[in-house]
Amino acid sequence: MIPFKTEKIVMNQYCYSHLCLILLLLVVMSSALGQSCLGYWHGSEESSVPDQQISRDGLSPAELGTKVADYVLAQPMDHKYTDSCAHYAILKFAEATRNNYLRDRVIAAYATYHSGERTPATGHVDNNLFGIVPLEIYRMTNDSTCLLQGKSLADEEWDNPRPDGLTRYTRWWLDDMYMVGCLQARAYQATRDPKYAERGTEFLLAYAAKLQQPNGLMHHGPQQPYYWVRGNGWAAAGMTEMLLVLPEDHEHRPRLLAAYQTLMKGLVKCQEKDGMWPQLLDYPHVRPESSGTGMYVFSIATGVQKDWIPEEPYRETAERGWNALTGYVDAQGRVREVSHGTFSKDLKPYLCNERYPVGDYHGQAAVLWAAAAMYNLRNPEP
Repeated sequence: MIPFKTEKIVMNQYCYSHLCLILLLLVVMSSALGQSCLGYWHGSEESSVPDQQISRDGLSPAELGTKVADYVLAQPMDHKYTDSCAHYAILKFAEATRNNYLRDRVIAAYATYHSGERTPATGHVDNNLFGIVPLEIYRMTNDSTCLLQGKSLADEEWDNPRPDGLTRYTRWWLDDMYMVGCLQARAYQATRDPKYAERGTEFLLAYAAKLQQPNGLMHHGPQQPYYWVRGNGWAAAGMTEMLLVLPEDHEHRPRLLAAYQTLMKGLVKCQEKDGMWPQLLDYPHVRPESSGTGMYVFSIATGVQKDWIPEEPYRETAERGWNALTGYVDAQGRVREVSHGTFSKDLKPYLCNERYPVGDYHGQAAVLWAAAAMYNLRNPEP
């Protein structure tokens, strides 16, 4: 019997040692996954910013927004959609804070386009979005050249429309709700021609009908059934831009406002305790994302100011979002934790993409939109 007992003891030791090895491997794998999916704690060189470099004085929208704008204006203007968003955002922020110096710097940066030396591309909703810059300059300065340049991009978007009346560039991608919605809204505001309001609202309502889910959130596209933070941000910001200019008695306003309010209800439930929103809205506790958070703060703060949504709980939601967002801007005015664009049907790039850029214009624009909206909310006109 002794050999049997010895064999049993040896076997127990063998199993115990292997069990320890397996547990050790599981701990290592868990740690690696945590670092990959929650990479803002252990991020790459691109996304890691020492704590002492993060702006903590940014609770003032005017101060933080100016810092973010200065970083953008230190670079030449281009006509990529991210540049369009960022420079348009500076104009909105400059108007809100009465900062004519920032406004004039954007106008100066636009000079080569104004003169015709440079010409923006067309043929895609991202390209045509550039029209929001000259249209906003026209609204501020009454420059007729800017009006013509902006209108031409808004009109080109509806050359040869689809049989259902939507632009031929329709692709059922949430980003389009901002690209098309904002451009048509700006064209309507500049001209008061009802065709622009009609185009924009019908486009937004068609997208909401196709992509908005019962929980209020929107799928990124028909083949992308998940709730990406910036995708829903594009939708929220696009509807906000149109509601800002759409007449109260417009036939489509009640439906558009209802879609906006439904989205806002869904977004409030997804906010994290620290005030940020996560990369995927229905995956709590994954890494936070700055551009989407900025877009939500813009849309919610604007809605509270305009009485589209009630003060409670939305004002607190906007304030918490803004206060959290200020911690994601470094001393140079660069926004961090800004997601790359998303093209995959796989969730992994959304959750585990560690190499987030710093100073990406998706983030710069969104923080500026948020800063303008928070400034307006905290400083209501008499």
